[in-house]
Amino acid sequence: SLMEYIISCVDEDTKVITVDRNIRNIRNIRNIKSYQCSFVDQTDFSEIAEKERPDIIFNMAGIVSSTDFGNLFSTNVKITQTILECIANHGINSRLIVAGSAAQYDLSSDRFNVTESESLSPSSLYGLSKVLQENVIKYYSDNYGITTISARIFNISGPGQRGDIVPAIFFKKIKTAIEKGEKKILVGRVNHSRDFTDIRDVANALWLLSISDLSGVEYVNISSGEPVQIYKLIDTCVELMDASIDIESLSEIDNRNNPVSISGNNKRLIELTGWKRMYSFKQSLMDQLNDYGL
Repeated sequence: SLMEYIISCVDEDTKVITVDRNIRNIRNIRNIKSYQCSFVDQTDFSEIAEKERPDIIFNMAGIVSSTDFGNLFSTNVKITQTILECIANHGINSRLIVAGSAAQYDLSSDRFNVTESESLSPSSLYGLSKVLQENVIKYYSDNYGITTISARIFNISGPGQRGDIVPAIFFKKIKTAIEKGEKKILVGRVNHSRDFTDIRDVANALWLLSISDLSGVEYVNISSGEPVQIYKLIDTCVELMDASIDIESLSEIDNRNNPVSISGNNKRLIELTGWKRMYSFKQSLMDQLNDYGL
């Protein structure tokens, strides 16, 4: 998970605390203390925050694929508000980093080199929930002096990714075609582009933001700045799997809720942190493929 990769960026002498609805094993990491917390009752998290008084809090909790706005709000907005309320009530000198999204931007037409100053006009309920999350962090930053950072993360690739999103779904389609002896795969629209960053580079960016010299509220894109056409993505997946398969696009598949093309400008991130991309797109895909054991 993204949180595990963030933890791997932390010095081993730093105390790490995880808070989740379920206690999970964090691989290959020392000095971790884990708490189970539902976040439904603010009291649960409040007790943990008052006891531990952390310097930095990462809120990576979130729901992406849902049409239930109540569910999106309770997870993507309310948890953030709960954390900030606890920081304010107990006078804890913490800074909060939350996961924002490229879905906050206007995705009704092609958008390349999107900067943080561009207007927010989400076309999905998920994007709307992330905009509301930023309204919450700005309120607490303005009124309680809490340093808050919203990292507007574009598409992620690399090991540990869910199997129901791009590029994982293409790996699965190719694998199925190979097993069935088929010579082509059917996909949706492939002419649009997305901006992919390896999950390890995303984690490093989040960590660098957390220790940078910032105050108030900041909105920062995490992106590679290099749009990749979906056809090229699939073609690279086919190459990495050493398959002899053609790609057939079915334009009638309904993709109305997906952005046409988008890439982010990462100049602000680099200026604030000196961040550098360590994993190329092809390397990221190869590591993701190996992680799936395909």
